[in-house]
Amino acid sequence: TQGVEMATIDDHAFRDNCGKLKMLSSFSQGNPHLEFVYDFDHPSLAQLNEEYALSELRGKDELECALNVLRWVNTNVYHDGSKDLKTTDSLSILAYAYKNGPDGGVTCFHQSIVLCECLLSLRIHARILHLLPLNPYDFDSHVVVIAYIPSLAKWVMLDPTYNCYC
Repeated sequence: TQGVEMATIDDHAFRDNCGKLKMLSSFSQGNPHLEFVYDFDHPSLAQLNEEYALSELRGKDELECALNVLRWVNTNVYHDGSKDLKTTDSLSILAYAYKNGPDGGVTCFHQSIVLCECLLSLRIHARILHLLPLNPYDFDSHVVVIAYIPSLAKWVMLDPTYNCYC
């Protein structure tokens, strides 16, 4: 049509994302004194460390150790986003998936459970982090792990599905 300027997809995406940011301009204040408790001495963590020789993955510092564990999970626990394993503890997940290739594929959530609990078994503070889409019509999500690295004095995000970190 003559005289009518059509918005490009980039223009639409820009306006859409700006609208989302404006929607989220006021954040609710939760309890700023939330406290996490880490039970490094839980028997299942000791069993996990022993059964899978995780101590051999230690490095010169926590970051090297965390990256060794990240690579170990990515190599030994195959990702298959379509399988819905009902168990949610690393020993059960590894019993199903460890070195089992596509036949033992699990979701990113299950890979993250394994990574998180392996890090905890090595006394590295770690938590699972769910990455949710901002779009209310997008039902896909991704799950990763964050680990605290004292030498960096910060949390590092570890993604066992894609074997990457930031």
